[in-house]
Amino acid sequence: MTTITFFKTGGIYYGFEEQGHTGYGESGDDVLCAALSSMTMLIINAIEVTYASDVDYTIDEKTTDIRLICK
Repeated sequence: MTTITFFKTGGIYYGFEEQGHTGYGESGDDVLCAALSSMTMLIINAIEVTYASDVDYTIDEKTTDIRLICK
């Protein structure tokens, strides 16, 4: 199961963390997990480019964990 945790302080969201696989299919063949990952990267790129924000993100290829913090 995929879990997404949003980080918030003072009423303002400043990042999120996405962990785990969706469990829809086998690892490497899970189309739902691939769709979620691509949507997540779209969000990261939109924040970074469209809003010209300084973001720090890490992607763990083994666990597919993604963490984003806006500076």
